[in-house]
Amino acid sequence: MQNSMLFGTVNPDDPHERGRRVERPWALPWIDGTETCATTDPDAFFPELGDMAKVNAARALCGRCPRQDACLTWALTAPEKYGYWGGTSRNQRARLGEDIEQGRATLSDVVERVTAGNHVLATRRRMEAAAARRSA
Repeated sequence: MQNSMLFGTVNPDDPHERGRRVERPWALPWIDGTETCATTDPDAFFPELGDMAKVNAARALCGRCPRQDACLTWALTAPEKYGYWGGTSRNQRARLGEDIEQGRATLSDVVERVTAGNHVLATRRRMEAAAARRSA
């Protein structure tokens, strides 16, 4: 049975409405019914802060989704503030968005890197570089 509580935005042009759940699957232009979230409780993609078991479960669900690339593209261009979208957290999307804005990567490069699982490595390298700058 398909879950009718697909999440999306009421008005993506209104920053105060971004991240609100709605019961309208057409709120997301890439929804076609094949998404993992179409048959999963939406709360699975909004884990409590620090609940790593649920965070890892959300990432795993996104990793199995055939629409992860479209979801992440939407979340990076919307930008979606809350929850896991395309296998990324709000903070990860913020860093990826900075990479795009500062010309270090294109949107398609970022989406390809994340869907291949390489964003973990990129984040680790960025953290190591920041630690090296602090200690220098």
